[in-house]
Amino acid sequence: MSDATVQANLEKYVSDAQAANVTPILISPPARVQFSGSTVSDQSSLHAAAAKAAAAAKGCAYIDLTALSVAWYNSLGSSSAALKFHALGSDVTHTNLAGADKLASLIAGAIKMQNIALMKYLR
Repeated sequence: MSDATVQANLEKYVSDAQAANVTPILISPPARVQFSGSTVSDQSSLHAAAAKAAAAAKGCAYIDLTALSVAWYNSLGSSSAALKFHALGSDVTHTNLAGADKLASLIAGAIKMQNIALMKYLR
């Protein structure tokens, strides 16, 4: 699917949410554990740019979980270290509970940092 198609779809979802008096927040997908040497390889196939563009076009909040998770994985230094937070220790996409907790904390931190109204509900 192209970035343009993803962006158009996300913009429709945001419009529908706004029409229903919902305040949407677009969040890009978490990175895949795909290293090239000691850093995570290109993640552009995850359409983070399309999500960011859709959020800008519709005036809604955006959290770049792709970039946040890339930074986290890079801080771990290797694919084997990052995969400890993933299902079966080998699934590059789906996390285990520890990985899910970390991704959730990255999102909560971004909500606070961006002063998104949802932050009043965070512990």
